[in-house]
Amino acid sequence: MSELSNDMRVLRGAINAGDAKARLAVDTFNWTIAKGIGSFFAELGGLDMLVFTGGIGENDIAARAEICAGLSALGVVLDPKRNNVRGEAVISAEGSPVNVRVIPRQRT
Repeated sequence: MSELSNDMRVLRGAINAGDAKARLAVDTFNWTIAKGIGSFFAELGGLDMLVFTGGIGENDIAARAEICAGLSALGVVLDPKRNNVRGEAVISAEGSPVNVRVIPRQRT
């Protein structure tokens, strides 16, 4: 879609340079993730905890914020200061109905 790369780091750099196709690709990615979370919410009847992990989940602060912004109706409230982290952390706001965490994947 971006015609550049599937590497989020490359896309973020292109977005910072004003590339509209990169912005569209990242927005579509984030929307797809949020839609999937919403589907799980409906299937499971609620959401207690949302965990970000793996390369993008652990390292892309903006992606976490953008994904969570679309989930406020489900009770997801992100704390921007807490979200500004790489590594294990609770990144939800104090009093958020849903606990949002970053948990690094286990490397074997």
